[in-house]
Amino acid sequence: MQEFIQMATSQLGIGEDVATSATSGLLQMVKEKVGDGDFGRLSAAVPGLSEMVGTGASGDGGLGGLMGKAAGMLGGKAGASAGLIGVLASSGLSPDQVGSFVPLLFNFIKDKAGAGVFNTLVDKIPEIKGMLS
Repeated sequence: MQEFIQMATSQLGIGEDVATSATSGLLQMVKEKVGDGDFGRLSAAVPGLSEMVGTGASGDGGLGGLMGKAAGMLGGKAGASAGLIGVLASSGLSPDQVGSFVPLLFNFIKDKAGAGVFNTLVDKIPEIKGMLS
């Protein structure tokens, strides 16, 4: 995943700490949505992925925590999207950078894991699927 962090810092002009925090927070959300089995398959296919979970963004406080609570209150698709945006915003990404970061990360994961594993995961996370199209 260090390869992705370097790619994100270079292509998006963000700091390594922001890239790490955003990646960590997004991967934590993916793990929660898809479960241990599917996340384990993804981790096996992408070196360093499991180590990234929980290394950056904190879901317990700050903007990410508030957005997570708001997402729970909103429910459904709106709540899930608010939670996703909250995680990424709390990492320090601007709204414009969020729109570039998500496809960059998931295209990287798809290249490493292959379409089969990737499609299984994305099908379970519609809010991410919507940001890829």
